[in-house]
Amino acid sequence: MSSPKHLSIVILNYRTADDAIAAARSVVTAFSGDTQIKANVIIIDNDSQDNSESKLSEFAALESSELEITFIQSGHNGGYAAGNNIGLKKAFD
Repeated sequence: MSSPKHLSIVILNYRTADDAIAAARSVVTAFSGDTQIKANVIIIDNDSQDNSESKLSEFAALESSELEITFIQSGHNGGYAAGNNIGLKKAFD
């Protein structure tokens, strides 16, 4: 039996924490228990300046038992590409 393939899903958030959580939950549902693919979710908050950080960090802490979920607060809004690059860097660490 071959080892599982690794898949990182990057979700970028800016003031839409509920949508980011819904997207992450769909990934958890799709890949929980999958022995062929070892998936993880990386949620980046692009410095939303609302309550996104608390919602997303709490979600990541509670949902991590099903699948590895990492939350990163970017600290600044560098735009779509910069936020995704933070997630990709984490995926390749």
